[in-house]
Amino acid sequence: MAFDGHVIGWDDEVVNDGSDFIYLEEGDYDFTVESYDRGTFKGSQKIPQCPKLELKLKVQTPQGSTTVNYDLIMWSTLEWKYSEFLRAIGMKKHGEKAKIDWSRLTGARGRGRFYTRTYKKQDGSEGKTNDVRRMYDYEDPAWVKEAETAAQTGDFGGF
Repeated sequence: MAFDGHVIGWDDEVVNDGSDFIYLEEGDYDFTVESYDRGTFKGSQKIPQCPKLELKLKVQTPQGSTTVNYDLIMWSTLEWKYSEFLRAIGMKKHGEKAKIDWSRLTGARGRGRFYTRTYKKQDGSEGKTNDVRRMYDYEDPAWVKEAETAAQTGDFGGF
């Protein structure tokens, strides 16, 4: 298994302060699948324990890039979200049967509507995180037209 980074020694000097987390204003953004993992959803009152696909989506903004964690719970009542994701990255067309091509998942690109979601932490305090409201079909005419215009003008502000 390959790891990013390296060991920091007890007496090493450090300089990297990290970057400020970017909260996304609600809007449409391009994303790239940075990585994925196959996990397990622990279950809830509505859905029993089952597999989940844990995605890390890299989103580019004018302020820089940020990573959005996005889980797809592999349960039939949520199949539409899985289908929407596959359509967004071009692995499925609307109305067709499809399954994921694992060899093409990392690096796959798509477009979706992202926003900042507020939630209650376990300690009762309020937290914020970026989330996905919806994903657009890979061949969505509005996305294609916007991408073509940006490529012609060199203005990638919304991308």
